[in-house]
Amino acid sequence: MAVIQTKGAINIARNVLKVIDERLSGHLERTAYIFYKMLEYQNKYTGQELQTLLLAGLLHDLGAYKTDDIDDLFNFDFTGVWSHSIYGHLYMKYLSPLTDVSDIVLYHHLDYDKLGRLDTPNKNSAMLLNVADKIELLISKGKDDKEYLERFVGKPFSSAGLKLFTDADKQLKIGRAILDGSYKEEINNIIQAISWPKPQNRKMLGFIVYLIDFKAENTATRSVLTNITAEFIADKLLSDNEQKDSLLYASFVHDLGMLGVPAHITHLPRKLTAQEKLQVKEHVKITKNIIKGHVPEEILQIAISHHEKIDGTGYPNRRGKNELTQPQKILVVADIVAALMTNKDYRRCLSRSEIISTLDKEAQAGKLGADIVNCVVRNYDELESKAQKESAVFLKYYFEIKKQFDSINEKFRQF
Repeated sequence: MAVIQTKGAINIARNVLKVIDERLSGHLERTAYIFYKMLEYQNKYTGQELQTLLLAGLLHDLGAYKTDDIDDLFNFDFTGVWSHSIYGHLYMKYLSPLTDVSDIVLYHHLDYDKLGRLDTPNKNSAMLLNVADKIELLISKGKDDKEYLERFVGKPFSSAGLKLFTDADKQLKIGRAILDGSYKEEINNIIQAISWPKPQNRKMLGFIVYLIDFKAENTATRSVLTNITAEFIADKLLSDNEQKDSLLYASFVHDLGMLGVPAHITHLPRKLTAQEKLQVKEHVKITKNIIKGHVPEEILQIAISHHEKIDGTGYPNRRGKNELTQPQKILVVADIVAALMTNKDYRRCLSRSEIISTLDKEAQAGKLGADIVNCVVRNYDELESKAQKESAVFLKYYFEIKKQFDSINEKFRQF
């Protein structure tokens, strides 16, 4: 069966971070490695717990994408850390399979003297991630000597945390692995061994995919609507369960490359120029680079064909009717329907009649599969109802995250 395995979902997440910012990706992986080795040295966690904590470390600064804090993260003395910590925590709590460790992300920048006064389930891990985060920054700046680190004992982190790192480093050669790059192979081997049930894998993919939309409220359901529409059409037109699974997974990951398109282009309050459209078209190539080698070939081909047209005028490969499979053709239509249902910076979402008219014109012009368009038109009311109901669940999380961000941020200000 064509599915995305756990290691594939996690490696896709790692590739997405590289697309967002290569520096961020490197910082996260090195910090996660230091964090993991300190926890391993403590010898009080199960193998599965260590795997989960490693993943929390790999994603702990993900909220910086939302807040544009990335440039500041590499300054040791940076104190404006709450926004990305809060967003990262809330993303992880509501959208990921790592809910139980989301408090680590929330508190990983909190100075030890304050963290010690809090009652939170993963206080020890948050404290160690704080130490690991600071040590990674110092190592990357060539300041890993003990005397320099000891200047920060008592406030940023505890003497016990520093001693744990020092002892673990002596035995496990953490710093050396960071400097010679061998830590990467060890992280890869750990990820290779992680195996989750299908629902958790899908949730991990969804967690990363939703980042595309979380930058702006008016597009907050675009990816979700594509997924809902693709599944709806597949249930009507496909009898092969493996094809359905492949299409569903492809609909999750097909637009990941949009994270590599500059935000000032994706959220312009006007139609794009020809040059800007060329930049947006690059997202298909970026998507391919993100997922290739981590998904079955069938899923890859469906995902990268979502802008093809059956008359051969689409992109990136100008594939025609006979070169596109039915799942590929379905995702093309699902992506268009989702786009038309969604508000954009320069226009409102289209009405029922406008969407149907647009699809009919495209089908009559020989650009979309007539059978797929007819299916959507025939069942549009049912699709719209399903889309509204299921996207409302996602929007509930979206608005809850916004609400809780303000509440937690205010508590931190008082703290």
